[in-house]
Amino acid sequence: MVLKISPFSKSYPHPEGGDVSVFRNAPELTIERGHKIALIGKNGAGKSTLARILLGSEDFDGTRELGYKVELTYFAQHQAESLNPKRTILESLYEVANGQTETELRSLLGAFLFTGDDVHKPISVLSGGERSRVALARTLLKPANFLILDEPTNHLDIQSITVLIEALRQYTGTFVVVSHDRHFLDQLVNHVWYVADGHVRTFIGTYADYLWKVRSEQQTTTEAVSPLPLVTATESNDVGKPSINRKDQKRAEAEARNAFSKLMREVNGNYARLNWDAIETPFLPRLLERIEADLVEAEAEEQRFAEQLADPALYNDLSKVQSVTEAQQEAHKKVATLYEWWEKVSERMEN
Repeated sequence: MVLKISPFSKSYPHPEGGDVSVFRNAPELTIERGHKIALIGKNGAGKSTLARILLGSEDFDGTRELGYKVELTYFAQHQAESLNPKRTILESLYEVANGQTETELRSLLGAFLFTGDDVHKPISVLSGGERSRVALARTLLKPANFLILDEPTNHLDIQSITVLIEALRQYTGTFVVVSHDRHFLDQLVNHVWYVADGHVRTFIGTYADYLWKVRSEQQTTTEAVSPLPLVTATESNDVGKPSINRKDQKRAEAEARNAFSKLMREVNGNYARLNWDAIETPFLPRLLERIEADLVEAEAEEQRFAEQLADPALYNDLSKVQSVTEAQQEAHKKVATLYEWWEKVSERMEN
């Protein structure tokens, strides 16, 4: 066992009096060795609060038990902002090094795209994304077997995210990561914790498994509440007993398919064009399927560009490097946008 949280509650005092409840009798949470957990939920649901509870820096109503010989390290964006601006990149790593040689430190920095004389740049001249990369390198340098990462991909470019994904793939310990980057999560996790309405739902499997599970639940709910189409009372049956007019039903289904096809032609892959208020509930499962199909295609495209960027031969032509990098960034934006639409449609189906 790495960490166990008893059933717990958490609230904050409201400025105008009373308390604001974040968690209410949330269930027991247990983290075992080898768990790679995605901590997800809407903004304000309590993800970062739960991350701090796991870390042990947040008071709550309940108990926290850390496992035997568990060494914990935490990353949050404020660590990038609090780096000593007078230090160089290499010196910043020396501050937390545990006997590593300069060659080993340079190797780690190279993985985070700091090579050659870059390591001698002062922290003060770095961009926000570069500072985040330094802070992440410092986090991974510490001898820990349990990581808690709060929004580690914020301010990172595509290449840096790819580097972080590879570093976490090779990490043999346990981690919990708070993130909105669905593509990032899908490459890494084997458990999903969903925070909502003061509780935490836990799922076993990858992020894609989680999406499938949620989608299946929504599909079942939609089918349960959908009325039978075109039910009519006929004189040939018992009085008041409904029967389905099959000809009218087929006509209605064909009209629905045509209407949906017309809607998709108008959208042409740009879901921002949707007239959201005009989308009828029966269209939602089909719309979700279409978005999922687009996601598979977009993620495959992003992966192709990532593989090209991983090929050392590409760097013989800097213009090609720039072109492929820009293409991967666009593909990544497309994936992120599609995930946002997936969540929006899923939420409407739930409601």
